[in-house]
Amino acid sequence: MVTYMQSFNARLQAKVSGWLASPHFIWIILGLLIVQSLWIALTARYPQAFDENFHFGLIRLHAEQWLPFFTSQPAGADVYGPAWRDGSYFYHYLMSWPYRLIASLSGSEAGQVIFLRLINIGIFASGILVYRRLFDALGLSRRLAHAALLFFVLLPIVPLLAGQINYDNLIFLLTGLLFLHTVRYIQALRQRNSLDITAVLLIVIWGLLAAVCKYTSLPVFAAIAGLLAIETFMARRSTGSWPVAAWPRRGLLIAGLFVVLLCAGLSLERYGVNLLRYHSLQPDCAKVLTVERCESYSPWARDHLFAEIYDRPGAWGIIIYPFVWVYRMIYETMFTIGSFFGPDGTVTYQAASPLLVANITAWVITLGGVALCVVFWKRLWRQPAIRLLLLACAFYAFVLLAKNVSMYLHTGEAVAIHGRYLIPMYPFLLVLLAMGFNWGANMLRHSYLKTWLIVITVFLFLQGGGIMAWIVRGNTTWVWQQSEPAQNLNANTRDVLNRITVR
Repeated sequence: MVTYMQSFNARLQAKVSGWLASPHFIWIILGLLIVQSLWIALTARYPQAFDENFHFGLIRLHAEQWLPFFTSQPAGADVYGPAWRDGSYFYHYLMSWPYRLIASLSGSEAGQVIFLRLINIGIFASGILVYRRLFDALGLSRRLAHAALLFFVLLPIVPLLAGQINYDNLIFLLTGLLFLHTVRYIQALRQRNSLDITAVLLIVIWGLLAAVCKYTSLPVFAAIAGLLAIETFMARRSTGSWPVAAWPRRGLLIAGLFVVLLCAGLSLERYGVNLLRYHSLQPDCAKVLTVERCESYSPWARDHLFAEIYDRPGAWGIIIYPFVWVYRMIYETMFTIGSFFGPDGTVTYQAASPLLVANITAWVITLGGVALCVVFWKRLWRQPAIRLLLLACAFYAFVLLAKNVSMYLHTGEAVAIHGRYLIPMYPFLLVLLAMGFNWGANMLRHSYLKTWLIVITVFLFLQGGGIMAWIVRGNTTWVWQQSEPAQNLNANTRDVLNRITVR
C-alpha cells in the first residue's frame, strides 16, 4: 500500500508539474479567463454593478469632443460628479474612440455595450500576459507563476470585472507594466550598476497614464518613484560611484521624452490645477459644483446623507474598523453581484454571498499563506525587486485603508470597501502566498505536498470559483431580458450547478 501511494504521488506530481511548467499553460489560463468574461459580457444585463453606467455615460460624453479632458462641466454631466476636474478620465477618452466607431455602425445600446465589453476583456487579458512576464523577470519558476495566475482568474471578482466596462481593467494592465519595468530597473541597477534610462522613461509613462486613468493609482506611482530613488542612492553608497546611465537610441529617447512630457502635461492640467485651485488632488464635489448639483452624483449624495443621519463612530468602532476592512475586502473578492430594474424603473444592484466551499478555501489559503510568508519573511526581504513591489503594494493598501477610514469618520458607515480595488495587486500577492507554501513544503521535505495542495485547492475552487457564484446566485433579472438564448443558457447551467455545488 505504501509503495502504491508513493508511486501514485510520483505520477501525480509529474503530471501536475508538467502541466504547470508547460509554456502553453498560460494559454489555458487565458482561455479560462476569456470564456468566463465572455459569459458576463454576452449574458449579463447592462448596467453591471461596478459603475458600468457611470463609465459608459462618460465615454459617451468624451465622444462628443476631441480633447482628452473637459474644459468645463458638460451639460447633463452632474450625475457623474465634477467631471471637468476629475483626475480619472483617460480611460473614458480612450474608450470613446471605439465607441465612436460602433455608434456610427449601430444605434443599439446593447450592441455598443457588448462591443466595449469585448475590448475590456482584451485589455484585461493583455494584463495577464504582462504579469506573466513580470514573474519571469522576477526569476520565479513557471510552475509557481502559472499556479498563482490560475487561482487569480478563478477569483469570482476577476471575470466579473473583466467582462464589463470599467477603468479598473486598464489600471490592471498599466499597473502590471509599471511593476515589470520597475523590476527591470532594479535588476540593471543591482546586477550591472547601470541606470536603465529606457526603464525610467517607461516607469514614468505607465505611472502618469495610470494616474490620469484612476486617481487612486497615484500612491502606487509615488511609492515606486520614492523607493527607486532610495535604491539608487543605496547603490551609490555600496559601490562608491553613481550608476552608469544606459541610454536608448536617440530616436527612442526623443520619442520617450515627448510621451513623458505629454503625460506630465495631462497630469499637471488635472492634479496641478486642482492643488492650486482647490488645495486637493481630487477635490470634493461640492467644492467644484454646488451642493444642489452634487445631489445628482449618487456616491456624494450617499455620503452626504449618511453624514447627516448617522452618529460619528466611537473609539471601539475605529479600533475594529481595520478588521472589518480586511474582512470586507476578502468578502467582496469572493462574492458576486448582479443588477435588475426596480418597480420604478431604476437600476438596483443585488449582492449575493460567496459559495461556501470556495469562500472557506480562499480564507484558509490567505491566512495560511500570510502566516508562511511571515515565517519566511527574511527570504522575501532579501530579494530587492520583490521587497520593493511588496512595499509599494503595502503603501497603496495603507492609503486605501486611510481613505476608507476618513470616509467612515465622515459618514459613520463603512462605505466604499471593494475587493476589486486590489485586483492590480492580487497576482503579485498570490505569488507571494504561493512562495510561502512552496518554502513550507520544502522545509517539510515532502515535495508532493505542493502537488496535492494545488490539486485540492483547484478542486475546492471548482465549488464556487470564477463565475460559478454569479450563475448559481443569479436569477433571470440579472440577464439580458431581451435575449432568450442568454436566459436559457444561464437557467440551464444554473440547474446543473445547483446539483453539484455546496451553497
